[in-house]
Amino acid sequence: MVNSETTIHRPMTSTERRRLQKYQRRKAKREEHKQALYAQYDCYDEIISAQALYLANKKSRKNVCWKASVQRYQMNLLRNLLATKKSLEAGKYKSKGFVEFVAQERGKERHIRSVHFSERVVQRSLCDNALVPMLSKGLIYDNGACIKGKGVDRSLNRLDTHLAQFYRQNGCTNEGYVLQFDFSGYFDSILHDICYKMYENVFNDKRILELLHGFVHPFGFPFMRSNWHREKPNFSEAENSGMSLGLGSQVSQITAVSYADALDHFIKQTLHARFYGRYTDDGYLLFRTKSEAKTAYKMIQKFCEPYGIRVNERKTHIVKLSHGFTYLKVKHRLTKTGKVLRCLSRDCVTKQRRKMKKLLKLREQGRIQMEDIEKAYSSWKGHALQRWAYKTVANMDELYRSLYNCDPPKCKLEKKWRYPEWKTENRESPARK
Repeated sequence: MVNSETTIHRPMTSTERRRLQKYQRRKAKREEHKQALYAQYDCYDEIISAQALYLANKKSRKNVCWKASVQRYQMNLLRNLLATKKSLEAGKYKSKGFVEFVAQERGKERHIRSVHFSERVVQRSLCDNALVPMLSKGLIYDNGACIKGKGVDRSLNRLDTHLAQFYRQNGCTNEGYVLQFDFSGYFDSILHDICYKMYENVFNDKRILELLHGFVHPFGFPFMRSNWHREKPNFSEAENSGMSLGLGSQVSQITAVSYADALDHFIKQTLHARFYGRYTDDGYLLFRTKSEAKTAYKMIQKFCEPYGIRVNERKTHIVKLSHGFTYLKVKHRLTKTGKVLRCLSRDCVTKQRRKMKKLLKLREQGRIQMEDIEKAYSSWKGHALQRWAYKTVANMDELYRSLYNCDPPKCKLEKKWRYPEWKTENRESPARK
């Protein structure tokens, strides 16, 4: 009799042996690629080098040289960089606290905790030379925030591509549903322990992990609840909630983008949702039936619970593709012929009209120059043309003429969509050429 504890190993077949050898080769290649990444980016000395800090300062001061804090830092640049480098080498570098204030964005209060410029230089060097290259390797292709080469325009283009592919795959019909979800208080619900584990998965150098810990840990303390406090908060460790990231920190931005990466892979690999995209806390999924969308929504809610992420039920919708839906402030609609139509949301147009009338009053009071109004309007026009809002731009130009008694300014995109001469009088949309 054969003992129950003994195991009998049968010899592998030639097919199994070849598969095992292929797996071992793939594993060795992945490990070699991983070690190459570690050698390039898992290096604390490269982050705190004089050249890295100088380049980080050069990038950080871009478009903010008018600020007094930036000018003070540039007056003694070499001395400041040397002091920062020495404190980093000795392992004594600590966060200086935040400049806290409340900003109004579309009627919603956002508590901003902006880091000091000297700390922004260190975070820029850390992100450019270590954090962003390592974390971005695991992101899915349709995660479009805070990565070079990606952004709002690319995310909108990917949505158009998904709608066109869905139309062809679904038998050339626009009968389908879109599940739109939104996270409630995304930055404030991020757990620090999961962030630390995420850092430990991509870095081996303990000095980098300690530096990241020092940038994330202070956000767990309560808000100062007052504007423009420059002193360092004196809170005890017992008051640290172990959650929340602050708006105004580059480390917080890339961490928030990567925090929900597990959800992205769950949707792609477990739910097998091919037509899916996410931009920070906004996401969409395309389905053929409404029941599939409801099932996916329940599974997403259940998956997000261990991560502390709450799905905002008020902003989560399941809408027919033929009715149209709004994503990133742009309304999309899939027609019966497979054409994807874009237009600005009504709220964006209304906000711009009110802004132009308010700017007129400020100009009459002498608080703003006409040159600033032209720059602001030209910027909005380029934003609108990028979203195919040609008729909206034409109507807004007429409002500009009636308010300011002059022709509206031009923008670069306007040359690309110039009207033919025989259509200028009728002001028809260039999309109908």
